[in-house]
Amino acid sequence: MKNVLRKIWQSIKKGWMAFAHTLGRINTTILLTIFYFVLVGIYAIVIGVPKRIIQILRKQPTTYWLDHKAGRDYKYPF
Repeated sequence: MKNVLRKIWQSIKKGWMAFAHTLGRINTTILLTIFYFVLVGIYAIVIGVPKRIIQILRKQPTTYWLDHKAGRDYKYPF
């Protein structure tokens, strides 16, 4: 009788562990996905929005030409 109960218990435990493993993988995937998007979203807001505001407020130059400074020797530039 004891061996029969032990075998039944082991089969129930094996099935439960398989179910728990599957449920754990699903749960982990969902939680990590949510955590990743929340973390990346907050980072994008904290870093990205001030950069765009600064770009909007900064005066854009009409040209990117730099004037040559007098007295500088460019014979050997490297």
